Amino acid sequence: MPLLALVAACGVALALVAIGDDDEGGTGASAAGIGAGGGTIPATTSTTTEDEPAVTTASGAPKVTQFRSPRNFWCLPAQPGQAQVIVGWKVPSAESATVALDGQRLHSGIRKNPPFWVPAGDASGIGATVVFACRPGESHRVTVRWRMPSAPPTERTVTVHKAARR
Repeated sequence: MPLLALVAACGVALALVAIGDDDEGGTGASAAGIGAGGGTIPATTSTTTEDEPAVTTASGAPKVTQFRSPRNFWCLPAQPGQAQVIVGWKVPSAESATVALDGQRLHSGIRKNPPFWVPAGDASGIGATVVFACRPGESHRVTVRWRMPSAPPTERTVTVHKAARR
């Protein structure tokens, strides 16, 4: 499977998982679509209004309400020189997000050569696929940093290790 298709498939899978979690306010899904396999895919509606207070930390930075990341990665079978990690988050007040790998800020969007990151959703939620070179005996630090206007940034860093086997 080409890298572009693999990254796109992972982004769709991550988005579908997030859709299932999106009904925390009890509003329910509003409309439905038909998926490629004929199944119904619920469409969600947003209940955000301008009057809602920002979800922030005591210092005024965007507050991370959910963050998930794997501990391990492995080389991709279809692209043995590449690996990827999918990081998921929910940061309701964030207006921008950036991703760094081992301290180096990455380009956003699919590139011919890694490293890069592909967002799934916006800065406030869902997450990203981080693509990088896969070499023997590696571990990497993945840092996500969120910002909102006139506030300090918030960040989370995880270390992922190359798994011995998939």
